[in-house]
Amino acid sequence: MKLTTRVLWASLMLTIISCEPFTGSGTDPEMPPADQLVWVAQVFSGGLQCGGASYTPPDTRKILHSTSVFVYKTDVEYLPVCEACSCPVYAARHFALILRRDVRKAKKIGFEPTTREVDV
Repeated sequence: MKLTTRVLWASLMLTIISCEPFTGSGTDPEMPPADQLVWVAQVFSGGLQCGGASYTPPDTRKILHSTSVFVYKTDVEYLPVCEACSCPVYAARHFALILRRDVRKAKKIGFEPTTREVDV
C-alpha cells in the first residue's frame, strides 16, 4: 500500500474512533434562556436487599427523549434506603432540565416540575 493511502486510511480510522455518534440525546450547544427552562423530577426505586431482585436505574434522557422531550441537563439525587430485606437496593430522584413547553409531555410519563433553580 502506498504511504499516502496508509496515512489517509489511518486518519479516517482515527476520526471514526474518536468521534461519538450523535444520538440526539447530547447537550444542546445553544442553551435557551433560563426563563424558558424548568427542572422536572421523578423518583425511581427498585430491587430488593438480601439478594433479591437486582435493579438497573433508568436513563432519564432516553425516557424523556422517547416522548420527544429534549433534555439539556440531568442530575440524580440519591435517596437513603433501609437494609431490611423488603427494602429496595436503589432509590433516587432523577432530575432533567427541559423546556417549559414540554412539561405537559413530561408529566404524562410521571415527571413533575420542581422548584429547583435553573442555573444556565
